[in-house]
Amino acid sequence: MSEILDEGITVKRDSEVPRIKEGSIIASSGDRLKGHLIDLAWFFPIFLVYVFLMDYFFGDVEESGFIRQPLSLILYISFLFFFESRNGRTPGKFRVKTHVVTDDGKKPSLKQLAIRNVCRLIPLHSLLIVTDDIGWHDKMSKTFVVYLKSENY
Repeated sequence: MSEILDEGITVKRDSEVPRIKEGSIIASSGDRLKGHLIDLAWFFPIFLVYVFLMDYFFGDVEESGFIRQPLSLILYISFLFFFESRNGRTPGKFRVKTHVVTDDGKKPSLKQLAIRNVCRLIPLHSLLIVTDDIGWHDKMSKTFVVYLKSENY
């Protein structure tokens, strides 16, 4: 049984295990959630430094809220893009032994990774990943999070 995504990308489902055409198994939504929570834990110290610097330069939260929120989202997306562009893995993906690939198992281009991470700005995006193994940011960038076949990726 196969599921056809946008522009001819097919996800094969044999024995209820979703795979990309290269044969890698797509990571479950539970493992993706674990990875996301680990990424947030890694990002938290960076965020604390950011909050301290924002407080130092802009003062009270009420007065600088219009600056803080968009910049914190951009900072988090940059954090994820940095790690994924280096080796296809964020700290959370290292822990759950997954990585980002294209449908043929190759490393995504920087353009695909940029699209992938900017799509994280879609409202309610994080909640929708829990209900689907392939998130909007994956569909729009034509990437997948799959389990590692070996640690030598």
